[in-house]
Amino acid sequence: MRLRTKSVVVSVSRIVRNVNDDAAQSVTARVTPGLPLAPGTVDITYSFIGTGDAEGISFTDTFRITIYEIDFRPIMTEMRYANMWESLLNPSGFEVGSFGGYTIKVEPAHLFPDSEIKWKITEGADKVSFMDGDTGRLIAVEGNAVGDFELAIDIGGEGGPIQPTPYICGKVQTLQPVPLTVWIVTNETTNVAKEVARVNTLIADANKVFKQTAMELFIPGTINFTNNPSWYTLDRANWPSVKELTGLSINTPTLELYFVNAIENGPPAFHIEDGIVISSHSSIDSRAFVHEIGHACGLNDIYPVQINDNGTIGEHSVAGQEIISEDLSLDWGGGYYPADMTLGKLIAENLLMFGYIVPKDTEDTTMPIDIPSGSIFGVGCTRTVNPNGSITAEWFYGHIAVGLGNMTTRKPESL
Repeated sequence: MRLRTKSVVVSVSRIVRNVNDDAAQSVTARVTPGLPLAPGTVDITYSFIGTGDAEGISFTDTFRITIYEIDFRPIMTEMRYANMWESLLNPSGFEVGSFGGYTIKVEPAHLFPDSEIKWKITEGADKVSFMDGDTGRLIAVEGNAVGDFELAIDIGGEGGPIQPTPYICGKVQTLQPVPLTVWIVTNETTNVAKEVARVNTLIADANKVFKQTAMELFIPGTINFTNNPSWYTLDRANWPSVKELTGLSINTPTLELYFVNAIENGPPAFHIEDGIVISSHSSIDSRAFVHEIGHACGLNDIYPVQINDNGTIGEHSVAGQEIISEDLSLDWGGGYYPADMTLGKLIAENLLMFGYIVPKDTEDTTMPIDIPSGSIFGVGCTRTVNPNGSITAEWFYGHIAVGLGNMTTRKPESL
């Protein structure tokens, strides 16, 4: 018998049975959810010797309790700033001819060697194949043709594969090139808002994140420069000035990027239909850049809690909620997220479209850059840019468009 408490599975099996009276064979084993269980095995032996009316009735019984801990996350970011731009594990997709790496953690390892962790293709066997075998805690899957696929993992051991079976969905797509037009603002002292080398680094970083969507950003021509002190420090509240800056290029079949030195009265980076404006004095740097490209692809911000513009906490919050299958659309995976992973933590620690600033404080800062397969339940905010440039915000609960399947385009263009 196996009982589950979040990602912990408890197996109870009888290994010794010695009863001298058939009437005494009813035995019950129970595990209380929420106990601090650690992976491992323990044998429990107990005896009964009858007295009085039960004299002559006795038995000895031994049970083996095995606790398995499974950590399997279709939504995950196992990267930190020191090496965050390595390929993401458990991606929602990848390019035809490329590959994705997939991983699962199962403890205790001595009871579940790699040979007893077997991956299988349950959907899309003509779309993907295993590159270096189908067993173990880490495998590679190659994209052979465009289409959807699903992987599942049989975890062996006593009693057969653990149920429910962990699984993950994915999509193989053709590579989508995304041409960029780049403007860098200078001022009268010839200071530049962003060095060309840094712009190229940001694009390379973005391509590593958008590998999971089979997109590739590139600059088809040269980087443009404009000398304008009023744009060098851009006032977000001065809407005519913003529109003048983002009107430097009009109707190009490209995504337009405008690098300024600083942004006043607004976020350090923002996307409008004319392009993306990015501040060089941003504490979020690479992630801000990639996050705004997500908006250009039709994805929306998601939050664990409402924080109003004046810094007060609003009425909407999913911060401490338990994760359930209905929250994750295509990314449930069988429900083997860590026991302490709340919906709020899942959003804040993993999702690229998490809408708050993530400071680059230390090399240990985990960066949320995952694009899941589908929408995720959370707190959303509709921000409407009014004709004068002011913003009207409306907060709500719902399944927020943050995933690969929610993208309205993989080739964003500015007006």
